[in-house]
Amino acid sequence: MRRITLKKTFSLLFLLNSILLSAQDFKVDGIYYNIISAEDKTVEVTHHKDALSKPDKRYRGAVTIPSTVTRKKKSYNVVGIGDSAFEGCSEVTSVVVSEGVINIDNNAFSNCSALTDIRIPASVKEIGETAFGGCLSLDAVYIDNLSAWCNIDFALLGSPLLQTVNLYLKDKILTEVVIPDDITEIADFAFYGCSSITSIVVPEGVTSIGTGAFSHCTGLVSIVIPEGVQLSSGAIKGCDNLKTIQCGDKILTPEDIDAKSGEVVYQVVEQQPEFPGGMQALMKYLRDNMNYPGVCKKNKIQGKTFVHFIVGSDGVIRDVEVQRSSGDVYLDKEAVRVVKSMPKWNPGRQDGKAVAVEFTLPIVFRLK
Repeated sequence: MRRITLKKTFSLLFLLNSILLSAQDFKVDGIYYNIISAEDKTVEVTHHKDALSKPDKRYRGAVTIPSTVTRKKKSYNVVGIGDSAFEGCSEVTSVVVSEGVINIDNNAFSNCSALTDIRIPASVKEIGETAFGGCLSLDAVYIDNLSAWCNIDFALLGSPLLQTVNLYLKDKILTEVVIPDDITEIADFAFYGCSSITSIVVPEGVTSIGTGAFSHCTGLVSIVIPEGVQLSSGAIKGCDNLKTIQCGDKILTPEDIDAKSGEVVYQVVEQQPEFPGGMQALMKYLRDNMNYPGVCKKNKIQGKTFVHFIVGSDGVIRDVEVQRSSGDVYLDKEAVRVVKSMPKWNPGRQDGKAVAVEFTLPIVFRLK
C-alpha cells in the first residue's frame, strides 16, 4: 500500500506541472538538443517547443540517447538530459541513456506513464528533483557500475527507485549486495525500496550511509557495517524483515540503532565515555549545580535516582531519562535537569573510533 500511495501522490502532483518550454537548437534522429557550450561542443537533450500543445511532437516508443551527435559536420558530446525533457511523454516505453551523460535534470522523465525500464550509465553524477515522478509503469532500472550508483547525488524525490523495486546490475537483479571497496559514502536513497535485496555488506572504507539509503528494502534480512560507521536518520527505516546488523564483532538488531541520530549505540566499549576531568570533576559539577528541591528539604526527603542517557560520538548528552526512580518526582526531575545541563563528555571509543555509548549515572540526594 505504501508504494501505491506514493505513486498516486506523485502522479497528482506532477500532472499539475506544466511542461517547461524552450526553443530547441536542433534535431537529430528524432531527438531535440540544446547547445550548452559551442566552445566545448556539449549539448543536452530537450523537447520540441510545441510539445505541450501538440502531442505528436512528444517523444514516443523506445528511446536511445546517444553519447555524441553530429550536425552540419560538427560533433557534440551529449552530457545532459535537460529539465522536463521527456515530461508528459506518455508513450515513451523504454530509455537507454548512453555513457557520457552526466546530469538528468529536474522532472526529466516525470509523467512518462508508459515507461517500463531505463538504463543509467556510470557517467551520471546527478539526478534532479522528481526526475521520475509519476512513472507509474516503471519496473526496472538497469546499471552497469555499482560504485557509480552509490555516488549519484539524488535530489529530492530524484531516485527512480521511488517508482520501482527492481534494480539490475549488469542485467542481473540485485539480491546480495557487496558495496565496492572504493566507496567511502553511500548516497541518500541509493537503494531505497529495493525489495529484492536480501543482504548488504558495507566495507571498512565507508564512513557514512545516507538518509534513506536502505529504507523500505523489505526483503533485507541482514546487513554488515563497519564498526563506528555513522548511519544517517532513517537509513534502515521500513526494513521490516531486517533481523541482524553485524557491526565489527558485535551482532545488533534494528532496535540497537538509535532512532534519532542513526548511530549504533554501544553498551560496553573498550574506552568508556568520561566527564571532562574525570570522576572527581563530575562529582564537583554535581555538587555545584544540583539544586535540592525545597519541598523535599522541608519534608526531609532523601533518595537516589538512576539517570540513563547516551553520550554521542560527539560527546553530547542526549536521550536523558529516569531509569530507576528515587520514589519522589521532584528529586527525579532535578536529577534529569542537572544531567541535561552537563557539558560535552569525552566520547567512548571502540577500535580507536569515537562511538555512542549508553551510560547510567546514580544521582544521590542526601540531607546534611
